[in-house]
Amino acid sequence: MVPIDVVVEGKNGKETKSADSVLPEDIIYDLGYETIMMLKPYIEKAETILWNGPSGNYEKGFEEGTSRYRDWE
Repeated sequence: MVPIDVVVEGKNGKETKSADSVLPEDIIYDLGYETIMMLKPYIEKAETILWNGPSGNYEKGFEEGTSRYRDWE
C-alpha cells in the first residue's frame, strides 16, 4: 500500500498534499486523512499488527495520524 495523501512541511508551512504532488523541498511528516481512512478497514479486521513507532513525527507536532489510530480503540 502506498499513501494517498501526506502531511508535509514546506514553503507554505504545514499542509496536506496528495502523495504525487509532494515537492522536493517538502518534508513528509505524517499520513494524511485519506490514507488513514484507506488503512482503517485493514487495521480493524487485523488480528495482529506489527508496527514500529508512530505514523507521524509527533516530536515536531505531527501527531494527528497516530492520534487517529488511538481513537479507534
